[in-house]
Amino acid sequence: MSKTVSRKNNYTIHFMVNEEDMKELNRRFALTNFKNKREFYRDSILRTELSVLIFPEPSEKN
Repeated sequence: MSKTVSRKNNYTIHFMVNEEDMKELNRRFALTNFKNKREFYRDSILRTELSVLIFPEPSEKN
């Protein structure tokens, strides 16, 4: 019997990483039993405490 999940994924989260970080994410993903990276990223984000960094907008020099 297949398992039915009634979840709506209405929102997209987009983030960018550098080449070194991508290699590290791929390495960590390879150590897991997740079927895809989407599940891995979601689990990684939701299981850890997130820190928010807010940087001021750079001021334009005339």
